[in-house]
Amino acid sequence: MRFTIPYADANPARITQGFHSEHIGLDMISRVTPWGQGVPLVAPERVKIVALSGDNYTPKNDWPLTKGFGVIMQGLESYNFHLYWHTGPVFPVKVGDIVERGKIVAYMSNSGRVYSGGKYVPIADRYTNKGTHLHWECFAKFEDGRKTGHMDPSQFIDWTLKPTYTLAEQVGAIAKTVLRLSHLMSK
Repeated sequence: MRFTIPYADANPARITQGFHSEHIGLDMISRVTPWGQGVPLVAPERVKIVALSGDNYTPKNDWPLTKGFGVIMQGLESYNFHLYWHTGPVFPVKVGDIVERGKIVAYMSNSGRVYSGGKYVPIADRYTNKGTHLHWECFAKFEDGRKTGHMDPSQFIDWTLKPTYTLAEQVGAIAKTVLRLSHLMSK
């Protein structure tokens, strides 16, 4: 079982918190943009999108931003599940989509309970780079909204397997996201 790196500049030095008994995921930052916001996140293997938390637009309500946004994928190679959390609220994919390894599924952001330097980042400060990162969980089972059998994704990352999306695919993913946002805003 080998996973593609989750974004273009991912490397071991970008890991800010590893997997341990009190943190059942892997936290990573990006330096593709000065603030990390909007960095494309890619499928770690060929996946099926099984759940999205978010895919909404709530300009007058901070609660969804406080709760957080993310995507749950089922691996079609490993048969494990992957959660990417702290993403942006709108996605270029939908539940049921099959996404090839290395293709875009979400965008890095700072939704949910995020910390910077060990301190909680208040919602009012989220429009800066504070707290922007990917939280990646890998687990064996996902039933009735419960995740069990967590494992450390860093043990399976092949740091030589890079994202495979083209510029045209990146533009297409952005267009899907903008069209989805436009649709949500018109409701």
